[in-house]
Amino acid sequence: AVSFRQQDLLDNEHPLFAGHLGYLLPKQQVATYQESDLILAVGTRLGDVTTQGYVLPTAPQPRQKLIHVYDDAAVLGAVFATDLAIAADPVAFLEELAAAAAPPAGGHAAWNARLHRQWADLAAWTPQHAEDGVVFGSVIAALRRRAAADAVFTTDAGNFSGWLARYFPFRASQRVLGPISGAMGFGVPAAVAAALRLERRVICLVGDGGMLMTGNELAVAVERRLPLVLIVANNASYGTIRLHQEKAFPGRRIATDLANPDFARLAQAFGAAGLKVECDGDIEKALDAAFAAPGPTVIEVRTSLEYISAFTTIGALARR
Repeated sequence: AVSFRQQDLLDNEHPLFAGHLGYLLPKQQVATYQESDLILAVGTRLGDVTTQGYVLPTAPQPRQKLIHVYDDAAVLGAVFATDLAIAADPVAFLEELAAAAAPPAGGHAAWNARLHRQWADLAAWTPQHAEDGVVFGSVIAALRRRAAADAVFTTDAGNFSGWLARYFPFRASQRVLGPISGAMGFGVPAAVAAALRLERRVICLVGDGGMLMTGNELAVAVERRLPLVLIVANNASYGTIRLHQEKAFPGRRIATDLANPDFARLAQAFGAAGLKVECDGDIEKALDAAFAAPGPTVIEVRTSLEYISAFTTIGALARR
């Protein structure tokens, strides 16, 4: 299982891939993880997202044995009772482990298969329709059919990135760059930097709020004619904050509505191609045009606010 926003560390189709420890995992999936007798945590601080709210492992006393490998000794044992704490470079540790480890003992095949199947079931996309815009999962489903084996994804912070984490099966040859801290404004400048450095097709997912923060970096992409596809999920809202308001203070939202510009025309003003997706029928055509373009293209997707995340809707939160 890979930690938050590290989906590319293991080929997601590998039979031992056990999923992505991001936000809002189903309780049954977490319960299956908890059946383990040992957690080997390598290169992760074991923060609140990766541990699903400090239950995987359970704080302060895990249910199972815990081996924690991290390159900052101050992190080890700070939150969890640790059976073995190893202050080491995570990559060096894994290389040594791979060289020394014996083949795993049998008896876990059924559990391995169940973990992988739970991930596969969760990642299976079923088309959904919303009255107030495009359900962003439809865009991710179209990207699954188009992204190259060496594609680089950058994501800003926001609920829209959860659709990529849930529905896109990453290959080990692909890369995803995202702010584990959750800081907004990362997506566009990260995409520009990645395209400059790697000289590969970069696909950037950014919300309307993040685009308004640092979207001016598009000027560099235009000047260098970078092969960049910039997808703006525009639901006219700070969606993550709105989600928390709906959960904690139903019916009392404040300061999350956005008055946005026309992002497609804004892209054109920078000198980039600007396209719009206002219904499911626009998705394929817009992506094909963007992937064929030699320089940067911005696709503004009018996304559904009702389908506020990859795991819930505003209506479901209200009923809860």
